[in-house]
Amino acid sequence: MNTTKPKLSELESAIVRYPLVVNPYTNVIDAIAQMAIGRSQLDTDHNGDNRQAFQQEVRSSCVLVVEDDQVIGILTERDVVRLSAQQQDLDLLVMQEVMSPEIVEINLETLISNVQEILNQRSIHELVVLGDQDELLGIVTQTSFFKALSLLEMSNLAEIEEAKALISSQQIELKKRNSLLEATNEELLCTVEELSGTSEELVSQYQQLRYERFRYQNLFQIAPDGYLVTEGAIKSESSAQ
Repeated sequence: MNTTKPKLSELESAIVRYPLVVNPYTNVIDAIAQMAIGRSQLDTDHNGDNRQAFQQEVRSSCVLVVEDDQVIGILTERDVVRLSAQQQDLDLLVMQEVMSPEIVEINLETLISNVQEILNQRSIHELVVLGDQDELLGIVTQTSFFKALSLLEMSNLAEIEEAKALISSQQIELKKRNSLLEATNEELLCTVEELSGTSEELVSQYQQLRYERFRYQNLFQIAPDGYLVTEGAIKSESSAQ
């Protein structure tokens, strides 16, 4: 069975890819040896890479039994402990005789919340992850699941903090704009007051001009011939000279 890199999904961070795989006729002792080799590589291959070390630790905790591209069973560390306690001769046993046939399969569309429900209700520790073509993508264990859940919560907290920082920045910008608008509003009020005073003065001047025009117009109408209208009074031409 081929293993392929899964697409990104909510489940991605919980998946341990490239699990250990054997066929039903593999000697149990050989399968256990694969698990032991995986354990021995924890300190030699990853040089302080915690994520890779964690993946390798989970990967070496079980072996999947595959036949005709189908996962038909699983052997876990707990099974190995049980077999050792029963003092069975592991050199003579093959995987189909000791494997657990209870396999629970999920896919990339399975939600984190559903995975938690499955783990709790079925009292199992490992889930097999299949792709769109039922190809084996990896496994999800209780350990990898809760680590992914923790990372998801941390990611959500980081997003919340980022959102808070963005809101705070926007609030500061809004305060600056409000201050600018208030200053502009005060300037506009001053300008309106100045225009209002100017308008009142113009109205007063206009009324005065109308009054003067009306007064002179009346004087011209009543002045006899040979008299001049000047400085708001009627004078004879001789006296004007």
